[in-house]
Amino acid sequence: MQKNYKQHIFDVGAYNGIDGIGLALNNPNSMVYAFQANPKMISVIKVLKKKVENRIGKKISNYKCYNLAVSNFNKETFFYIAKNPTVSSLNRFSKNIDKSWPG
Repeated sequence: MQKNYKQHIFDVGAYNGIDGIGLALNNPNSMVYAFQANPKMISVIKVLKKKVENRIGKKISNYKCYNLAVSNFNKETFFYIAKNPTVSSLNRFSKNIDKSWPG
């Protein structure tokens, strides 16, 4: 049965999911929607969510994660994954990014 939530929280660029999962736990009457475009990080989020659920002994039903990027346009496009996954983007990186932003 789907619960009607009074509040909705959006975690855009969820990275490893820790913030959104924490928000879900601390706000049980809110639905948390997490968006993470890097498919490798989706696996990390799923593992973390399962670990937290096992630790607390119940499912976190007010947290949903989507393998999507959020933008101001509605179309399919390329997602650029950086060496540092916290700064991946829909925008292309400059050719000399490793010189101006090493690592």
